[in-house]
Amino acid sequence: MQGTWNSRFLSSVADVDRSGWDELFGQASEGFDYYRACELAPPPMFTYSAASVFDGATLIAGAPAFRGDFRLDLMLEGFPARISSMLYRVAPRLAKLTILGFGSPHADELAMAFNPTIGIDGRSAALEGLLDALETKARTERIATTFLKNVSDRDSQWAADTLRRRGYARIPSLPVATLAIPQSPDAYIDSLSQNMRSNMRRKLKRARNIRVEVRQSIDGIEDEIYQLRQLTLRRASTSYDAFAEVSPAYFRNVLEQVGERAKLLLYWLGDRLIGFAIVLLEPGRLKEKYNGMRYPEGPDNGVFFLNWMTQVRMCVEHDIPELHAGETTYLTKARLGCRLNRSWIYFRHRNPVMNLLFRGASPWIGIDATDPDLKKLGALAPYAEPITGSRV
Repeated sequence: MQGTWNSRFLSSVADVDRSGWDELFGQASEGFDYYRACELAPPPMFTYSAASVFDGATLIAGAPAFRGDFRLDLMLEGFPARISSMLYRVAPRLAKLTILGFGSPHADELAMAFNPTIGIDGRSAALEGLLDALETKARTERIATTFLKNVSDRDSQWAADTLRRRGYARIPSLPVATLAIPQSPDAYIDSLSQNMRSNMRRKLKRARNIRVEVRQSIDGIEDEIYQLRQLTLRRASTSYDAFAEVSPAYFRNVLEQVGERAKLLLYWLGDRLIGFAIVLLEPGRLKEKYNGMRYPEGPDNGVFFLNWMTQVRMCVEHDIPELHAGETTYLTKARLGCRLNRSWIYFRHRNPVMNLLFRGASPWIGIDATDPDLKKLGALAPYAEPITGSRV
């Protein structure tokens, strides 16, 4: 590392004053407040922490981190997945890895951030420092596997050489769906295919009796919100195990910690809550974090499409050019005009032999291969071209 730079592993993002993180994250909605909210409401499967690089007393690089168990069958399909799942039921320790890495179970992009004053060359050196902190902590905790979760194509372009040199291989993660927002909701609907336009109008007609409420307080409905989330998880076509779970306190913490940048969208049929979504707003993007609905009332009343158009309208009203629609439900999102942005998991096993095996297997495994919607889309999946350049 350069000059007086030194790396530290932190038990919490709060080990560093928030002003230091604000210099790194800028106006991102997933910054200090968001990751602190996640730390204060962890699911039982994960332990949260962070890594940092300092130049003297100045924070110049940082990333949220977490520890948990990773089931191997999440990145397998077919017969190998069935064998791994069977092995997990019989001998869980043999079918899962204890992992420590950068990212968050509650974020679908790696929030690895750098002080803009260090430049491109400094950023690569700072990444080395972050990895030093991560790998040192893993050795201390006797954790063999370190990783970086959901590295975007853009960040992969500049970070790949450093990661390969340090022994990291990569596999595809789930892509992130994004929608470019036209000038008006009507212009958006007109941009859809004829079939999707008709479908959208039919679904919105079903939703004509639904009342939409936008608020920042979860008071009085916290238990219902968590229940709706659990109902939706049980209906999912694919399970991503602990990575899809949230703590019951997550929603309250995010709304309270993130403040005006977090919104709770509620969908009422009379006095009955039948759907919700929590979204984050930042310059340039609206991000949906989690949603949920009641069955069968939600689908019967077009809540998915009403929620979608509510977010499109919010983007138009706030002059936000991109709706960040997250992971899963790709078949519908592709029909709704989304592009899919590739994402990667980089991983390394401390044992050289095991790491060689992992690297050798990496071209044939990937979490994206397990998603049924991506399989149906096949070669027609609307993947976006990688964006070059840096956000720092």
